[in-house]
Amino acid sequence: MKRIFVIAPCLLIFTLFSCQFTEDIYINEDGSGRMAFALDASELMNIAGDELKKEALEDIDSTIVFKEFIALKKDSISRLDQSHQKLFSSIEPLVLHTYMNSDSKALTLDLSREFQDVAEIEDMFAAMHAMQTLNNDTGEEEHNPFTALNSQDGSSLDYTYDGELFERVVRVYDDKKHQKVLTDLQTISQYFGTSKYKVNYHFSKPVIAVSNSDARISADKKTVSINYNYLDYLQNPEALNLEVLLEE
Repeated sequence: MKRIFVIAPCLLIFTLFSCQFTEDIYINEDGSGRMAFALDASELMNIAGDELKKEALEDIDSTIVFKEFIALKKDSISRLDQSHQKLFSSIEPLVLHTYMNSDSKALTLDLSREFQDVAEIEDMFAAMHAMQTLNNDTGEEEHNPFTALNSQDGSSLDYTYDGELFERVVRVYDDKKHQKVLTDLQTISQYFGTSKYKVNYHFSKPVIAVSNSDARISADKKTVSINYNYLDYLQNPEALNLEVLLEE
């Protein structure tokens, strides 16, 4: 199956340049909720928007519900090898919205999913890496910014919530693999000097305490936010580890 995705690879290429990344998690009292992961590459459009017009590239405003897409393509997917079928399974809960407009110079990608338990949340970088892999004609995986926290590259990202304590935990368990990713990223680090990674965690009850000294709590005490330099995040992903204690 060739070129399954039309929109995703375009955005993945664009996001090799300066972007703003935002991770939002909305947690209900019962532990269910929604995760949204946004990439804003509008800065690139300020640079390349006119060139895109010259090349007559069409504007994009499209939503892919992967559960529906996979159901539609189930016969074709069933003929793929097990590794690729597993990749499709990993992105099935996701919804992808892409928007590119050369006139307004806007370029955004939004991935979201619903969950019954925060432990279900897929690392969105790994999900985007899966989409990149599925789109490759060769099936070979290339290192890019989305592989930095991929479990295949020496780290893992987990979320837990028990009603009173929320945790975001990145573990680098293979220093050699993780170092290789960092080495590969050096060739494109110049594009990420101004990129930021922001996390926002929204709760149904007030926050009592946060472990990360860079965290900010909203006026209603129900949202915790952290802004971080993206390159610093890739180099030290454990810096965004977080514990949030909530009222009983």
